[in-house]
Amino acid sequence: MKIRHQTVLKKLLRPFDYAFYRLAELFFKKDGSEAIRAIGLLSLMQGLYIGFFVTMLNRKIAEFELITSLKWGKILLAALTITLFAVNYKRYANNFYTMAGMWRGTEKIYQRRVRSIYIILSFLSSLLIYLFALL
Repeated sequence: MKIRHQTVLKKLLRPFDYAFYRLAELFFKKDGSEAIRAIGLLSLMQGLYIGFFVTMLNRKIAEFELITSLKWGKILLAALTITLFAVNYKRYANNFYTMAGMWRGTEKIYQRRVRSIYIILSFLSSLLIYLFALL
């Protein structure tokens, strides 16, 4: 059986696509369809999660503690966020209407509320988890 990489990748990116859509919808009046703020927040959230895993792997595997200091943690977070911003900008810039077409009119009010709470909790938890990893 042949694995379809594009299908797997689309399924993995779907939560991020939805988070982008909801954030872009929130900032639409200020940013328009380019959605710079939404891309920035999404990149920061992704960077915090990746930074947490890198920091934890560094603590478990490596003998040296290069990334665990707060200074290096900030540098890592900044580098990850900038890299993710570039990747996310290429994927999401001016794609608000494409993403909106996937969800607009298909979800009920309670689904929107639950998913909105999920996005907020996801961002806050990524921040808290990353800060915990640096301690």
